[in-house]
Amino acid sequence: YGIGNGTYLSVDYALACDTLPSKEKAARYLGIWGVGAFIGTLFGPLLIGPALILFGDRGVRDPISGVAEYAIPGYIAILMIGSACILFGAFLVSFIRSTT
Repeated sequence: YGIGNGTYLSVDYALACDTLPSKEKAARYLGIWGVGAFIGTLFGPLLIGPALILFGDRGVRDPISGVAEYAIPGYIAILMIGSACILFGAFLVSFIRSTT
């Protein structure tokens, strides 16, 4: 996870810097990019955690660690929520037009 994520984030940042429309307003555009790129880390746990508990909680706990075990419908629900978020993001991006 560490090496792969570090590689991905460095290339992602390099692409964001290379595609800036104006170097004079780089801080503004990179701030907007940062909010857009990392908003999933804010809303992901808020949506996915309760959905997994709502749809997948079997009420079974591991006897040693006490960690909950979740059923397949919970994982199906979180995959559907993730897919819906991706489709919604694609819909929003479709309204972006080039300025050149």
